[in-house]
Amino acid sequence: MVDDPLQKPLATWSTEDVSSLIGRSESQQLEVKGPELDITKAGDRKRLAQEFAGMMSADGGLVILGAIENDDVIEGLPGLDIDDPVVARLRSSLLDSVYPHPVVGVRAFPTPEGSSMVVLQIQPHPLGLPACVDGRFYRRSADQNREMTYDEVRRRFQSSSD
Repeated sequence: MVDDPLQKPLATWSTEDVSSLIGRSESQQLEVKGPELDITKAGDRKRLAQEFAGMMSADGGLVILGAIENDDVIEGLPGLDIDDPVVARLRSSLLDSVYPHPVVGVRAFPTPEGSSMVVLQIQPHPLGLPACVDGRFYRRSADQNREMTYDEVRRRFQSSSD
């Protein structure tokens, strides 16, 4: 039996942990992006940064790039055609886009088809601060992100200073 990969440090993951994601549903701590994701496009990178900000403002979590889902359930892991330099640029882009800067782990796992599954692990902010992209604050709620209201942001900053 594989330990729950959502609770493991990404550095300790194996290909078995990646395979164990099949059948899981998207949740507050798990977001799936399909093989149609093109991280070379600014719009796709911005949406990914918003997912990061939302997870960082909540409990942290994982974003899986290159998975196929149906009704929010992971059905397959075909991966993306992506190489290590592109993965490194993606990580750098996310660090530059999200404020405060996220603590993020990134690993690519080869698939039998010759592509790569990319797993990104986001830690929540240690002081409970909300995270933003382009001046907008996001929070993960259930299996989706939403923009935080002014009052929500104000309360989070006040509670972090107590």
